[in-house]
Amino acid sequence: MRKSILAGLVAAAIGGGGLLTGSASAQTAAGPDGNLWAWTGSFTGASCAWSGDDLSWSSTHCGNFNNKASSLHNRGFDDGWGDVIVYDNGAPDTGSGGWRCIPNGSRFSLKPVSVPGGNTSYPTFNDGSRLDDDISGHRWVRSSTC
Repeated sequence: MRKSILAGLVAAAIGGGGLLTGSASAQTAAGPDGNLWAWTGSFTGASCAWSGDDLSWSSTHCGNFNNKASSLHNRGFDDGWGDVIVYDNGAPDTGSGGWRCIPNGSRFSLKPVSVPGGNTSYPTFNDGSRLDDDISGHRWVRSSTC
């Protein structure tokens, strides 16, 4: 259920490494629709939208979306449960795998970006692993968790 949440996960949900970035496109203008959206490209390619929790993206209503997302848009309603935690390889209640909090209304490309000094920044989960093509599920959490 969308409103089920672990107290420990909520307390720890602030953080995660790496730079999350967005790029200008028609998606920027899209308002809340109650869904978490994911695309296989940078807001292009195959897409999927979820209104509730999905702990295994390998068998979604969109087919297998496991480890395929390269961009995200949290278009959830700010109804008190608008933030989303995405995770890799393990449900958040098992304590395995990394996680990252996606604030309500946020829109992110998960692809690596160049930063000053000639370096590259990779958006990451809290354990340092890369987000791009590595998300395997999500859970809605209380707004202001991120």
